[in-house]
Amino acid sequence: MESRSQRSKKTDVKMTARAASGAINKPALVPDFIAQEEQYNIIMPQKAILQQPGMKDDESGKLGSKIKELEEDRARLQKTSNVLQTHTEKHRALAEEASKTCDGLQEIEGLNRAQKQAAGNQNTAEVRLNRSLEEVERLKSQLNNVKQLSKMHFEAAKVLSFTEEEFMKALDWGKL
Repeated sequence: MESRSQRSKKTDVKMTARAASGAINKPALVPDFIAQEEQYNIIMPQKAILQQPGMKDDESGKLGSKIKELEEDRARLQKTSNVLQTHTEKHRALAEEASKTCDGLQEIEGLNRAQKQAAGNQNTAEVRLNRSLEEVERLKSQLNNVKQLSKMHFEAAKVLSFTEEEFMKALDWGKL
């Protein structure tokens, strides 16, 4: 009769043989590198069992080559994972830099809007100033006209006062 541990070892050997032949189906949704790592985790303990006396050399060789192949696949996948990690870090850094650039561009747009608003306010102030200057010129012109009229009235009043005095003198001469 076989003991429980002997039956377990035979079952492990059968499972290892099926794994080596590809008879174990992996789930369709599991990526290859995860399935490879699972196979590696199953085969490594079985390798120790195969190295025990009484194991057939043919089975041992197949499993050994399968283990070697899985180790190579694991190394290749580890390299790929490292490269992908490096690319991810580079892309993350580029995304951060793009975010900073975007923030800078938004700040520049804000400054441009403020500058346009200031230019509009300046134009409004210039228009008001020009209107005020035109009003001042118009008022100066009116003041000059008023001055000229006042001067003419003053001259006329002066002439009238002389004429009145002469008229009075003439009247006074007539009484004499």
